[in-house]
Amino acid sequence: MNFVRAVTQIDLQRKITQVFLYRLTPAKAGKFTIPSVTMSSGGKTLTSPPLTFEVHDVSELIPIPTGISGHTVLAGMFPAKTTLYPGEQCPLILKIYAPQRMHLSGWGMPDPIKKNCLAWRFSLPPLHELSQVHINGIAHVASRYSSTLSGISPGPATFGPSKLRLIVRQRIIDPRLGSRITDTPVPLTLPAL
Repeated sequence: MNFVRAVTQIDLQRKITQVFLYRLTPAKAGKFTIPSVTMSSGGKTLTSPPLTFEVHDVSELIPIPTGISGHTVLAGMFPAKTTLYPGEQCPLILKIYAPQRMHLSGWGMPDPIKKNCLAWRFSLPPLHELSQVHINGIAHVASRYSSTLSGISPGPATFGPSKLRLIVRQRIIDPRLGSRITDTPVPLTLPAL
């Protein structure tokens, strides 16, 4: 964990907030906990809650060719549980890692086929929650979709395959108009879970 910078923010009521940004680089897969942090400010002692997170192995991500300049998108679906009782709900996270050099300008909504299961429509990833990560030495933009999955009746259930469209900003040469920028949809098919 490395300190990046401190940011001072002032809101409309002239309240000053100090934000400390850290970059977390996990060395291996597993579950980790950052312990509570205690600090003093204005005569008060403040303690943060511990932060628990899980680092997945890169091999859990599925490479999906995009057909654009040899770029490959990495995708992973992470359900909170893999066995459910009928009607039981569980959170489902879909993570998409697109190479930064693809110049994404938009994220589509996954449209999965569902067999013996139900799911809420995925939530769009908020733009302020997009993050950057290096995977195998390549810079990626990471996006996180979330949904809730539930089983219908006893037996196997399948979620997917899912269609997903990403929008890539490209510079093209038009023989009549010259160089221009265009947004190109890139259809992807994510594997079933």
